[in-house]
Amino acid sequence: MGADVGQMGFTVSWGLSKALDEKTYKAIVSNLVMTESSSGVQKGVAMGEYAIGVGFEWNAYNYIAGGQEELKVVYPEEGTFLSVDYVGLVKNAPAGAKAKEAVDVILSKEAQTELLKVGFRRPSRSDIKVSDYVKMPELDTIKTIPIDELAAADAREGFLKDWDALPKAGESK
Repeated sequence: MGADVGQMGFTVSWGLSKALDEKTYKAIVSNLVMTESSSGVQKGVAMGEYAIGVGFEWNAYNYIAGGQEELKVVYPEEGTFLSVDYVGLVKNAPAGAKAKEAVDVILSKEAQTELLKVGFRRPSRSDIKVSDYVKMPELDTIKTIPIDELAAADAREGFLKDWDALPKAGESK
């Protein structure tokens, strides 16, 4: 099983630790092979190097849309978690008006639809039906588990220390 080691890897690993009971989590981690990047997970699955991969849906859908039809995104019936993208403005910034214009463009229906169509990024808007544009399920059909991202950030250092101590596939600890 492939999983990446960067920021996406942390987010996925943290989410797994919260979504699964400890025994299942440790069993999954013990079968992980860490990749150098998030794209390595899907590439490894597509090449038959890993039976399954754990990662973000948009990354997998890019491979599927690119012709890797043997790949399939599976949402666990027990639930999965969301990790949101952010855009924000700095109060009283020198270019605040221009920055607001940029944010308005990014959040426009047109831009959000294009980000969905070309990058499989779920829209921030509720007036865009995902399945009208791509072969992805609507979010309300996927069971989700709430994840506290602030708690994840606060616990990052300790979590990564514990993560490093867990045995993973191919390691000799």
